[in-house]
Amino acid sequence: MKIKKLKNKIILYFIFVTIILSLSVSFFYYYTTSNIYQKNTLKTAINDLGYIKNNVEEHISMANKFTDWFYFNSNFNNILGEDNLASARAELKLYKQIKLYITNSSLENYISSLLVIGNNGKVFKFAGDGSMIDVKDVELETWFKNQSQNSNSVYWPGLIENPAQISSYKNIIPVIRPIFDTILYKRIGWLFIGFKKSLITDIYVNNSNSDFKKYYTIDHQHNILAADENKLFFNNKNLKLKLTEMSNQDKGHFILKNKGIETLYVYQKLAQNNWTIVEKLPMTILAEQNKVLKHTSLLIFFISLLLTSLFTIYLSYNLTEPLKKIIRQVNQISLGVFDQNKHIEGQDELGILGAKINSMSESIKILMKKIVEEEEKKRKFELKALQNQINPHFLYNTLNSIKWMAIVHGNDGIKRMIVALGRLLRNLSVDTNKEIKLKEELAILDDYIYIQEIRYNGKIKFEKEIKQAELLNAQILKFILQPLVENAIFHGIEAKEKADLVKVIISRDESNNKEKNRLEIKVFDNGVGMSEDIQSKILNNTAAKHKNSLNGIGLYNVNQRIKINYGAEYGLKINSKPGEFTEIIIRLPIKFL
Repeated sequence: MKIKKLKNKIILYFIFVTIILSLSVSFFYYYTTSNIYQKNTLKTAINDLGYIKNNVEEHISMANKFTDWFYFNSNFNNILGEDNLASARAELKLYKQIKLYITNSSLENYISSLLVIGNNGKVFKFAGDGSMIDVKDVELETWFKNQSQNSNSVYWPGLIENPAQISSYKNIIPVIRPIFDTILYKRIGWLFIGFKKSLITDIYVNNSNSDFKKYYTIDHQHNILAADENKLFFNNKNLKLKLTEMSNQDKGHFILKNKGIETLYVYQKLAQNNWTIVEKLPMTILAEQNKVLKHTSLLIFFISLLLTSLFTIYLSYNLTEPLKKIIRQVNQISLGVFDQNKHIEGQDELGILGAKINSMSESIKILMKKIVEEEEKKRKFELKALQNQINPHFLYNTLNSIKWMAIVHGNDGIKRMIVALGRLLRNLSVDTNKEIKLKEELAILDDYIYIQEIRYNGKIKFEKEIKQAELLNAQILKFILQPLVENAIFHGIEAKEKADLVKVIISRDESNNKEKNRLEIKVFDNGVGMSEDIQSKILNNTAAKHKNSLNGIGLYNVNQRIKINYGAEYGLKINSKPGEFTEIIIRLPIKFL
């Protein structure tokens, strides 16, 4: 069903636009705010993980510094050396020193076992699990053999199974470091420390302020060294595929979906031992925020729709009421009542429209009066044209009879003149507004010139100059050359005793490169010439018609016919010098069939 009332259309259009705009604003608000939430969540997670990472690196640094005391200690020179020159008393003293060093260290509670093994077979065991470890079992492990490649540096093999035969800790994080003779600077033994996983997990517990966030430390072999939950970290297959990416990058983040729940993973690599700290954050919090955001966006949408609808109704009323008045006024004009209505005028656009309608009403009155006058003139012109057309037909038929009489009496001169005049009248009686070839127009002109040569007994010379032969096939309006030649004879040659030349020159217009497709025809005479005032009168149809004109078509009519048929840029131009010459130039478009 079509909506006919403008008021209803305006309301529906505005509501439609409002819905689109409100939806766009709501969507933009939701999308932008959701992205802000997500970015803030990621930023917070990265900052939290950075704090955790710093704490883990601090604990590892403490552990590394803890081993420095063993690495280059002169107390081990005689006891662990191959000569084994130390007494039992010296060994006991060293044992007490090590135990005291452990007791005074902040790492004491994190040490599960500590072994000091000399190349001479001397072994010192400390901490709860130290006495339960067989040194030979440790030396057979692959991770122990790899430590020899690290020269004098601290070696963190990663997570291993606790070598203690009886222990409360299934796995430990070991540290291995060689012990050197401080004088000879050669390796005389090695240090083994087994740290509990709490070395790292306590950091998670002490710094975690959320039940949702979970932290993991993964070694270079993708083993979990420490975690703050017992659930398996790698129960997501997609997560396993991310391990290589994580191990090859210093930091990053990604989101994985598992059982319909999206989870954010943020990771950073430790500088000391190539381990990776991972924060796991389920996106349920963000989902809750997005839920609230959706409700807020919908509320914004409905409030915008309501306010805009009320505004639209008010606006449509104030817009359509003036329009109704204007419509009533237009209806009056359509019924022929052109009285002005000042109530539809105003300062706004509709008021200006009303003023224009009143002005239009007055203009219509004047125009209707003018049309009546023009129609009357047109009727008179058509009647005159009909009369002019009847006379040539009558004359042509009469001349045709005279021609046959001349043939019967053998008078060829009279016959030829009558034939020429007959052709002229026949062409004049046919539609003069049609186009013919230039050579056909020149043939008509030849008949007219022949008659004038007889009349003036050869005193006037007629010349034609055609510069490009192909122009003879160009299409031009019929009967535009004869009036110009007739004007040259009657207004130029007759008024000057020694005048005797009429010349027609046909060429392309070369005055402008852009106008090479323009035909130029010049009609020149060496008669009396004319002033600029007379030129203006001729082209403006105010000059007097010659009484001997063949067809009553003046230069003004020729000029108007050309402009009406081809455009304002074409027509006649007059060049003249009083007492010397006149040159009339016709400019036409070049057209070929």
